[in-house]
Amino acid sequence: DDDDAFVAALHHAMGDIAENERRGALARASLEQKHGRGAVYREWVAVTQVR
Repeated sequence: DDDDAFVAALHHAMGDIAENERRGALARASLEQKHGRGAVYREWVAVTQVR
């Protein structure tokens, strides 16, 4: 029924979010390892600055 489909979709989305967080954490760790502490913040500033 509709509820089952909704719950299945919700669980799928939550799994995707968890996977994205895991990948993000790995990317942050890699960036900090290569460029030192603060690299993630500098990257975030560069990406989010209004041009």
